[in-house]
Amino acid sequence: MAGQSSWILLCVVILSVGVTTRSLEDYYGYYDYDEALFRRSNQQQDEKENLEIRMPDVHPVKHDSYFCTSMKVSDADTYIVGYNPHAEMHTAHHMLLFGCEVPASQEKSWNCGDMGVGVCRSGSAEKIMYAWGRNAPVLKLPKDVAFKVGGSTIVKYLVLQVHYGHVDKFLKNPSLKDQSGVTLFTTKQRSTHLAGIFLLAAGGSIPAHQKAWHLDVGCQYDNPAVIHPFAFRVHTHKLGTVVSGYRVRNSKWTLIGKNDPQRPQAFYSIENAPEIERGDYLAARCTYNSMSKKRTTYIGATMKDEMCNFYMMFYYDPTSTNSAPEESCGYMPQQMLNYFPADSNVPLPGSGEKMEMKRDYIEDDACPHCKRTIPLLSVKENWPQGGSQTGELPIKAGQVTAVSLDSKGNVVIFHRSSRAWMGDTFDDHNRLAEKYQSPIIENTVAWLDAETGKILREWGAGKFYLPHGLTVDRDNNLWLTDVGLHQVFKYGPGGSDEALITLGTKLIPGDGWNQFCKPTGVAIDSDGSFFVSDGYCNERVLKYTPSGDRITMAITNAAFPASFPRPHSFNIPHSVSLDVQHNQLYMADRENGRVLVFDSKSGKLLNSLTGFGSRVFAAHYDPADGGLLHVVNGEDGQSTVQGYTFSIAAKKTVQTWRPKEGFTEPHDVASNSQGSAVYVAEIGPNRIWKFVQA
Repeated sequence: MAGQSSWILLCVVILSVGVTTRSLEDYYGYYDYDEALFRRSNQQQDEKENLEIRMPDVHPVKHDSYFCTSMKVSDADTYIVGYNPHAEMHTAHHMLLFGCEVPASQEKSWNCGDMGVGVCRSGSAEKIMYAWGRNAPVLKLPKDVAFKVGGSTIVKYLVLQVHYGHVDKFLKNPSLKDQSGVTLFTTKQRSTHLAGIFLLAAGGSIPAHQKAWHLDVGCQYDNPAVIHPFAFRVHTHKLGTVVSGYRVRNSKWTLIGKNDPQRPQAFYSIENAPEIERGDYLAARCTYNSMSKKRTTYIGATMKDEMCNFYMMFYYDPTSTNSAPEESCGYMPQQMLNYFPADSNVPLPGSGEKMEMKRDYIEDDACPHCKRTIPLLSVKENWPQGGSQTGELPIKAGQVTAVSLDSKGNVVIFHRSSRAWMGDTFDDHNRLAEKYQSPIIENTVAWLDAETGKILREWGAGKFYLPHGLTVDRDNNLWLTDVGLHQVFKYGPGGSDEALITLGTKLIPGDGWNQFCKPTGVAIDSDGSFFVSDGYCNERVLKYTPSGDRITMAITNAAFPASFPRPHSFNIPHSVSLDVQHNQLYMADRENGRVLVFDSKSGKLLNSLTGFGSRVFAAHYDPADGGLLHVVNGEDGQSTVQGYTFSIAAKKTVQTWRPKEGFTEPHDVASNSQGSAVYVAEIGPNRIWKFVQA
């Protein structure tokens, strides 16, 4: 096995932000008043806010372009506790965020050349704060750990650097602009531990026709502060097969992290992380397969070159040192790099080309669908037809609360027309205020053509008080919930004059077996039996016989076994959806930020799906590709409001999606029978979105 060793330790940080500051209060003013009240009562009051830095509509026209943008940070000490990237690997090859004392330019954006050149002004202090590549997801730091910027620190500016590897899409479309960037979750609350990033970066060259060529780099740590690694990230270009990093103490090599650089280039958690003390060595190895190459490949900044980077994110006690730990790594004897563990360049199981695009593949070799490409979802522009902009309905619609599809593929929506859920809509006993105790006089249900979005018909005038949930069954019956009436209805196809089933007591909330309190949704099983999520007050799911005359199951907080992850209670069961083939019921446990999975025959709690942020508004089961779950979340001050496609087989999110301008408050989600289109109902602005497979 041939190799070449060299060492470079880069501890640079780019932190530049074309920043928009949005506090939680700003968000609340835009959303429904009732939702704002709920969030205010449940949100920690620790002065959290978001900083958003994005490229200011740049249009790169040269392959391997590097653009930077910057903004001054607050004069007060500010603590960054998480990052949410806004980029797609087909547009941006990678992004780096640096902290600078002074940026290299005062322009709105500038060409900052090769990696690390032209970011901060020459002679100005700089440090790496964040790195992103290959569709890496949201990163949240451990509790009481943060990057400190502004105020008393040397980081006075944030600089975002984006590398545009291939720019063919920009050359084909002169009007195309890019706004790649990142949202920083920040707080003014002081953190006990500060975070930093070591970057071990090797130089050198990779000869052609080598199956496992490696480049090595190392340094000796020399700072009194004990550092605690908690996440790592690797980066190479196409030839990289594995990158591994180690702590070396008394000739013993302890693994810090190892990963396939063709996987999403995220920061991954470190299990059983070793502490690093003064005198320890840090070493990294990058392994490449150059069998397809006819000439030598060099480490460099272009897509034709290669890279060898091992990032280690750590925390430390700032009272234990007067200098930055990431600036305290010196010479490592060259001969020490000859003793890497034998498995340091062995690829991880499942590594390879299929791992390249996180959002395109279901990565689970145990599943027959796992190697199938999952096409990315993107907004259908100019849909629905007749609206003044994409997503806007051509009729006067109120808060769009629900969406479903009939057997012909038509899109059916439920909306509140001229009525809205406000702070005075209900009294303290969940009863509808007297001034709202009359039906909405306008139509509240509309059918749209799936192709064009053209309105086919409307219905529902004079029947509903405060619409919430809608499901269309296989016979095109309409199942609707009304949180103002505290009732559940079944109407015939197209909307019959009279309800076929009416459950609950009109305008009277209650927790008895014949009552509801603000019911949220309905799911219908293959035998005609149905589930109702009795969400805002009673926090339960009830199963009924097909005729609705008898309850056959009640899923309550008693369903939680002692060993199940907490909390052991529901917090607004907001929607329900069924996988009838596998007898599984999916319930969006809204304010607990999870989707709970139950056996639909026994009511047994099977699983909890998380990773969607702290608020989950709806989850819809789609049988395509071995079983997918489309999920929409809600604003929580930290997570991006977006849709998720979760693979049941692979047990992970395989892509995220949202409109270019972002969601405000998505409330419900549904997909067509082929799984080729996903629809989202949004409250404020009142829109219906169509996402189609690219």
